[in-house]
Amino acid sequence: MQFKDLSALLNPSTIAIVGASSNPLKVGGRPITALRDAGFAGRIVPVNAHRAEVQGLAASPTLSAYEGQIDLAIVAAPAAGVVDIVIDGISAGVKAFVIFTSGFAEQDEAGAEEQAKLSALAQEHDVAILGPNCLGAINTANGMTATFTTALERNEWAEGARLQGAFGIVSQSGALAAWWLALAVNAGIGISSWLTTGNECDVDVADGLAALALDPATKVIGLYAEGVRDRTKFDAAAKLAKQNGKMVIAIKAGQTDAGAKAAAAHTGADSQMTEAEIDKWFGDLGIIRAKSMSAALNTAKVALAYPDLKPFKRLGIITTSGGAGVLIADDASRKGFDLSDFSPDMQPKLQALLPPFVGPRNPLDVTAGVVGNPQTFADLCDLLGDHDEHDFYLIATGLLYSVSGAMIDGIKKGLQAKGKPAGVIWVGASTKLSRSLEDEGIPVFKDLPEAIEALSGWVKP
Repeated sequence: MQFKDLSALLNPSTIAIVGASSNPLKVGGRPITALRDAGFAGRIVPVNAHRAEVQGLAASPTLSAYEGQIDLAIVAAPAAGVVDIVIDGISAGVKAFVIFTSGFAEQDEAGAEEQAKLSALAQEHDVAILGPNCLGAINTANGMTATFTTALERNEWAEGARLQGAFGIVSQSGALAAWWLALAVNAGIGISSWLTTGNECDVDVADGLAALALDPATKVIGLYAEGVRDRTKFDAAAKLAKQNGKMVIAIKAGQTDAGAKAAAAHTGADSQMTEAEIDKWFGDLGIIRAKSMSAALNTAKVALAYPDLKPFKRLGIITTSGGAGVLIADDASRKGFDLSDFSPDMQPKLQALLPPFVGPRNPLDVTAGVVGNPQTFADLCDLLGDHDEHDFYLIATGLLYSVSGAMIDGIKKGLQAKGKPAGVIWVGASTKLSRSLEDEGIPVFKDLPEAIEALSGWVKP
């Protein structure tokens, strides 16, 4: 299967911005600021027929008037002139274009005709065109930031936020991709590369998926799609990701009549399939389906923390709340996990560490008594870390700030350091508390259902 070559898009040496603005808040001005903030080491060329200088950079009147080689051209110009701009860029040797401009197939028949011209140019001249009607692309490895998204306004980032990570995003929706980017950044996960395909006159989600499947900086891929234009190509890209050990977590939208109508108006996509059809399709490809961006990120947390985690059944639950244990047990059982009790040999060992009124069962409720004796919790983790009772341990707690340090230490030394995969539900955890675990490769969840939903991608049939 032949995929679009996105090397000029993701790894350019020189980037031009057509319609560059001296106002850093405008669509044509934001990419210049973003490229500088990201530390892009290549050359930035503003293209503006009416200015000799834009944001302190020498401007060129057109793409073809620039004397050097331009690898990537960002187009932030009215729709009526976009085709001519691309033709001019092709004549100058530009290999990739990012078209922010809307007003094409998503708008009317005339727009669809103009979009068809862009498709023909891409095919005839073997250039990559991202868009139109897209929010652009990012590659954090080299600072390539061809976008005008406000998600990059760093003064609004949360404490501990980070941009660069190993989670790649491919999305037909620009705004939704920006929200997803913000969630990933503020969660401390970060991104590797980020592609918004918009109307897909040329580069589509399959091309983006294939590019990230081959990207060494990307370990997990998040995908948002309203419609897939070439299913054979998409299937090949998904298989390539699986072959390269990259988990794909997808949100497929437009399943109802109302959703399909909205998708057609949004990106011109033909989206409607039944839920059962999508589940089977994605299941056959090894794609994990998510219902929301936050759910996808929770699954990504697990995949990034435990890249070698195999499908499993045996789930052990340790909780400081009996009620939480019941809720988790219900959710886990519905998802197909095995919550078998501890072995007969293990039960007396556990009982020796527990209060007499607590039984050594799964879920294991250590009760709020841990407040007075956090060492008990640490000893339990240490004991379970030495034995093969369960494949994965999920610890559920909340608040308990005064003993959080001792509990975190117990999880790290008793389970994580001994190779026992574990995740933590910590209701009410501060960012600092969560990061102290996540920095050690232990995923943290804010509420009970999202943890089981995240783990369900690994449940063994």
